[in-house]
Amino acid sequence: MPAVWFAVLSVVMAGAVTVRPPPGAVKVTGIVLLPVSATVGLTMMFAAVPGPVAVLHVTATVAVTVNVVACIELAHIVSANKLPNAAAILFLETDKSIEDLPSLGFAPGLRRERSLTAAVISAFWSNSFRKIAWPLVSGAKNVVYRGARRRKWGYQEGDAVRDTWRVSALRTFEFEGCPIAYRIDGDGPPLFMTQGVGAYGTSPDPLFAILQKHYACLTYDNRGVGASVPAGKRVSVPQMAKDGLALMTHVGWTNAHVIGHSLGGLASLELALTAKSRVRSLTLLNTFANGAEASRMTLKILWILIRLRFGTHAMRKNAFMELVLPPEFKGDEEQAARQLSGILGHDVAEMPESAKAQMTAMKEHSVTHRLPELAGIPTLVITSEKDPIATPGCGRAIAAAIPGARYVEIPGASHSFPVMEPERCAPMIIEHIDRVERTGAA
Repeated sequence: MPAVWFAVLSVVMAGAVTVRPPPGAVKVTGIVLLPVSATVGLTMMFAAVPGPVAVLHVTATVAVTVNVVACIELAHIVSANKLPNAAAILFLETDKSIEDLPSLGFAPGLRRERSLTAAVISAFWSNSFRKIAWPLVSGAKNVVYRGARRRKWGYQEGDAVRDTWRVSALRTFEFEGCPIAYRIDGDGPPLFMTQGVGAYGTSPDPLFAILQKHYACLTYDNRGVGASVPAGKRVSVPQMAKDGLALMTHVGWTNAHVIGHSLGGLASLELALTAKSRVRSLTLLNTFANGAEASRMTLKILWILIRLRFGTHAMRKNAFMELVLPPEFKGDEEQAARQLSGILGHDVAEMPESAKAQMTAMKEHSVTHRLPELAGIPTLVITSEKDPIATPGCGRAIAAAIPGARYVEIPGASHSFPVMEPERCAPMIIEHIDRVERTGAA
C-alpha cells in the first residue's frame, strides 16, 4: 500500500509543474490529497505494522503529500504569472520554501490565489518544517525530476538562468563563511548600497531602477539574509561593514559613493569610520547613529510588535504597514503591501529568521561619539517627518555631528519613503553625488 501511494504521489508531483491547473483544480487537489494521505497513514498504523516503522511511514507519507501540494500550488503560481516551466524546476532544485519565491527572481506583485493549498503551505511548508520533512522527500524528488531537467525543459543543474529572471544577474562572493550574493547594474561612478533589517538587497528596488541609469549600482544581500546564507558567523554591525568593504574590494572598487537605509545606514557609518578613504560620499536614508534609539519602546511600537509577533497574517501585515507607512497614507494599502513585499524580497507579514539577529546587532551598536571623525566626507542625511523608527531627531543628530553634512526632512513621509516615493528621493541623491563628482570633494 505505501509503495502504491508513493508511486501515485510521484506521478502527480511530476505532472504538477507540466500541467498548469486552474485555481479550482488546485483547491480540489488539496482537498483530496491531504485526507487520503491521512487515511493511508492511519490504515498503516492499525494494520499491525511495527510501531517505529509505522511512524516513519506516516511521517514520510504526509511529507511527500505536502510536497505534492506545494508543487501544485507552485504550478499555479507559474501559470498565473506566465513564467516558464523552468521556473518550477529551479525552485525545486534550490531547496527554497514558498516564502522565498521573491529571492528567486519573481517580479513584485506575484499573484497567488487564496486556496487551501496556500493555507497548507503557510502552515506546514515553512523553513522549520522543511528541516524535518525535506530529507524524506528530496531523494524521490531528484529522481522524478532528473530526466525532466535534462530533456523537457533543457535545464541543466548549475546552468545560468535566463535573462528574464531576476536571479540571472546574481553573483556570489565567499567571505568568512558566507556566500554573499550581489549584483551590479548600470554604468557610471560606483555606488554601494546597504539595506536594512530583513530586506533582500538583490530584490527589485524602484529607487535603484532610477539610480542605475546614472551609476554602477552594487547591491547585495546582507550576511544571513536572502541568498547570502548561511551567515557563517555572528551578525554584527562591524561585521556588516567588514563584509561591505570586502565586497567592494572583490569587484575591484577602491572607493564608492555609499548609501544606507535604516540598519544599512548604521552599517554605512561604521564602514566609513573603518575605511574613510574608501567613501566618496555618504547618503543616509531614514537611519540613526545609535541602534538603541531605533529600538526604543513606546506604546505605539509595543502594539505594533505584539501584532507582528502573535497576530494573524492579516494583523501582521497591517502592523508592518503601520510601521513603515505614514498615518495619512492615502493610497491602496493592499497594493502597497504587495509592492513592499516585492522590494523586500519576502511577504511583509513574514519576516526572515535573520531579522532577529539583525535587530540584536542594531541594538548593540552605536557610533554617535565617533561621528565627528567623518569630517571631510560629503554627507546627505534624509529623514521622514512621520518615521517612528528613525525619527527626525536621529537624523538631525547625525547631521549636526558630521561637519558639513546636509539635512533634509520629508514632510508627511515615513520609514519607507526611499522606495515608496523613489521619484522624490532619487533626485536628491543624484544631485548630492553629482556635486561631489563635479567638485572632486571626495
